[in-house]
Amino acid sequence: MKYFVLLSLMLALACSVHKLPVPREQEVVQAAKRFPNVTLAELNKGKLLFEQNCHKCHSYHKPNEHTELEWMNIIPLMCSRAKLDNVSQSYILKYVIAFSKQSDRKP
Repeated sequence: MKYFVLLSLMLALACSVHKLPVPREQEVVQAAKRFPNVTLAELNKGKLLFEQNCHKCHSYHKPNEHTELEWMNIIPLMCSRAKLDNVSQSYILKYVIAFSKQSDRKP
């Protein structure tokens, strides 16, 4: 019975962990609509910074939880609170916008 409870607890914990999406070329194309000349390396750097910093104060928010416009307002505020510089902010913003909801994107 102990093993069943332990296994159930481990399974529940594993299911609750959010895995952030890994950028690919299609996300580079999407991010380039707002940030011309963005690279896959920049999106990966943004993912790393997002993972390293955003989880310190709260659980991860998936990049597709917000629209591009929402992220454009959220990220500067959060980076200010986390005392991240403008370069780090730029990487994080590019990453989340690459995956953001599409409701407010311009054609």
